[in-house]
Amino acid sequence: LEYWLKAFHSFGFLIFTKEEFVDMIEEKCEKNGLGFEVIGRTVEEKNFYIVEGSKRIKFFDFSRERILKWK
Repeated sequence: LEYWLKAFHSFGFLIFTKEEFVDMIEEKCEKNGLGFEVIGRTVEEKNFYIVEGSKRIKFFDFSRERILKWK
């Protein structure tokens, strides 16, 4: 699953945002025919975990890796 998610990340988006912006983002996605689901919550830790049942897998460590570098 980890390999697939990193290899095929262009098939979806993970958006990390403040709770106050969720409704606006959902509205814009739906207006443009995109599916939208809140699938998690943020924590102080700089790691992104995938949780499936009782398994918790560290997928990404933002203190050491970057998905995009803004120019």
